[in-house]
Amino acid sequence: MLFNKFNGVAHLRREAGFPTQESFARAFDIPIGTVRNWEQDARNSKTIGMLLLRVVAFDGQQAAKVQAQSLLLRDDSLLTSDVIRNVRLSFGNISQDKFCARFGLKAKALRNWEQGTRTQLPAAAKTLFRIIDARPHLVEQALKTDFT
Repeated sequence: MLFNKFNGVAHLRREAGFPTQESFARAFDIPIGTVRNWEQDARNSKTIGMLLLRVVAFDGQQAAKVQAQSLLLRDDSLLTSDVIRNVRLSFGNISQDKFCARFGLKAKALRNWEQGTRTQLPAAAKTLFRIIDARPHLVEQALKTDFT
């Protein structure tokens, strides 16, 4: 369990090299309110937020660097179901279910994003897609890491 090693999100954030909520929010393009909410009650954060926190715990500095260098999904007007689908298909003709299993995502959410029935991608999801697109091994390793 992630929080067995880290005493909450604030501790995780500081250990990953982000001394303030603002520095973390900037590094990962996450609204400051979301970071505050995670720090107040991370156990109730959504799956996508917990997944991003696992990646940060695994290698927050590398994840922030990848996120900053990625142009993918920067402009919400360019964020289409095709872009999301193309990220998945860049791993071969992988099914939605296999992609989700590989990267810890919920299949229903991915289906909604790819079909365009849910057009607002949460900030944490945008950041994760940037990392998955550029350095998928960071997410895969974070999922395999035992944080106890």
